[in-house]
Amino acid sequence: MIMATHGAILAKLGRWAEAESTLGKAIDILRGQLRQYPENNDIRFLLADSLKELAGALAPQPARRTEAISFLNEAIGLVEPLVSRFPSTVFYARYVALLRADRGAVRGDAGQLDGAQEDLEFARRSLAQRWKRKRMHSSPCRTWEK
Repeated sequence: MIMATHGAILAKLGRWAEAESTLGKAIDILRGQLRQYPENNDIRFLLADSLKELAGALAPQPARRTEAISFLNEAIGLVEPLVSRFPSTVFYARYVALLRADRGAVRGDAGQLDGAQEDLEFARRSLAQRWKRKRMHSSPCRTWEK
């Protein structure tokens, strides 16, 4: 969704108020679409990604970290069911790990150390398992002789 991408770019440029407004509009639209099509995994993912971007825009502001955590909680709640519904789509499991890593970082910055440790450990385990599976299934490089 172009509006969500625009909001994410504004956040990366440090234009927090504009990013929040733009991402908020995108989130409202996606929430409406999800109510209309609750089983649509693409809408769920786009909404989760927009929530993640909004959390990223809010997290640098200490007074807004609780809101950022709330948006990350919602994003995780949207994507986790996709992992079990679509087990062959490995990206969903990886994305949950990335969301948990982001939430762990924000929790740490907010002083919620136990929650931060839990999230970061989950992300570490998930990403390490993915890396290990990838290494097991990759073919070695070949050297070709002339």
